[in-house]
Amino acid sequence: MNGKVKFLWIYTAILFSFALILIIFAYLTQNNISKENEAINKNMSGYKANIESLTKENENLKQKLDELNTELADEKAKNEKYYEIEKNDNTEEIATVNETVKKAFDEFAKGNKKNAKNTVKDIDTAKTGDLQKYIIDKINE
Repeated sequence: MNGKVKFLWIYTAILFSFALILIIFAYLTQNNISKENEAINKNMSGYKANIESLTKENENLKQKLDELNTELADEKAKNEKYYEIEKNDNTEEIATVNETVKKAFDEFAKGNKKNAKNTVKDIDTAKTGDLQKYIIDKINE
């Protein structure tokens, strides 16, 4: 019986030793996982800040893009308006207006203001450029 008790004590010691080893192993593993979680959480706070700043920058860029698209649409509309004006203008009519304004200017320069006024009275100033309007205004003063 003495041998059986001795075997039982040795068996119990071995079991408790394995249990103690498993408890120590579990503690070390849990400690390691805890440290890794802390490192991950530190990195996550940096990532969150980066995501927030990138989101704000993205919103600002979208707003700027919308403003530029609006500006582009306005400029396209203006460009189309001017294109339509140029397309609808008759080149011969412009040449005739230019020639008439030149003749009136020559008359005005010679001192024949009355003839110059009669020459420009039928010109539609909506179809003239800025320089032509200026000359016609000076003649009509």
